Amino acid sequence: MDGTSWENGRSLSGATAGGQTEARLWLLALAALVVLIVAPFFLVDVPPVLDYPNHLARLYVLAFGADDPALSAMYAPHWSIVPNLAIDLVGPPLMHLLPVSVVGRVLLALAALIPVAGVILYHRAVFGVRSWWPLASGVIAFNGILFFGFMNYLYAVGLAFMLAAYWIALRARHPLVAVAGSAAGVVVLFFCHIAGPLLFALLAGLHEVVLLWRAWRGRQSLRQRLLRLAGLFLALLPAVALFVSSALAETKAPLEWEPPMDKLVQLFTPLASYDPRITLLSAMVAVAVLIYVQFRRPRIDAATALAFLVIAAAYV
Repeated sequence: MDGTSWENGRSLSGATAGGQTEARLWLLALAALVVLIVAPFFLVDVPPVLDYPNHLARLYVLAFGADDPALSAMYAPHWSIVPNLAIDLVGPPLMHLLPVSVVGRVLLALAALIPVAGVILYHRAVFGVRSWWPLASGVIAFNGILFFGFMNYLYAVGLAFMLAAYWIALRARHPLVAVAGSAAGVVVLFFCHIAGPLLFALLAGLHEVVLLWRAWRGRQSLRQRLLRLAGLFLALLPAVALFVSSALAETKAPLEWEPPMDKLVQLFTPLASYDPRITLLSAMVAVAVLIYVQFRRPRIDAATALAFLVIAAAYV
């Protein structure tokens, strides 16, 4: 949705005195949101996250296992080209600088924070204005995926939004920089989670397709649009090469179709908490906000709407 002020619909561009004041309020709200997301992880020694103890133990072994006779007799690192390695690469070096429990909570806090940051940057790149709307993504910063401990997946989703924002912002003015930076970015996304390059390809690709469609409908030159689309394909090649080189390319696991009721329950994952009553209340608030938004007639980005429909269809 496009960026507007809550009060009078003015874009938060900061061009006027009122706009500058509103921009400062926005930055204060952003800072408060960051504190609200990060603070809970440092109010407890062990956050109640399902996979967290396993992650912490593995990172400890990777960091100190070689120096411990007992651990080195039982465990040895085995590196290969696979996704889902983000915290395994970042966590052990940090453990040589900070206490183990602090490193674990920092990684968890980043898993909650990065997707929100990605949404905010993506919104700014798409609409070109600073808005209150993307701050609402902080409402679902704590969700079922985080409570399961799928940190690498959350990193991949947030960074995919950031990389899509990077592509959208630079593809017209600096196409070579956009292609080179995105090519490096998809490598990072791949080692976070395989969903990262796929989400980036979907978001950036559909933006280029929409622009191509508009150019064709307006009988404009298609050459520049086609070159950008070709550049996006080039940027995605490193992720394709890594996938082909990984064990995933040889995996032939059968598709598993979950019962419709399970699918319906999983729709609440973005709002899930440890208490079903809080989850239900959160869902009711989310639906109420969506209904309210429709009455305000927001401008919705066509490419993002198409991406949502594709993901929804894939989910079904």
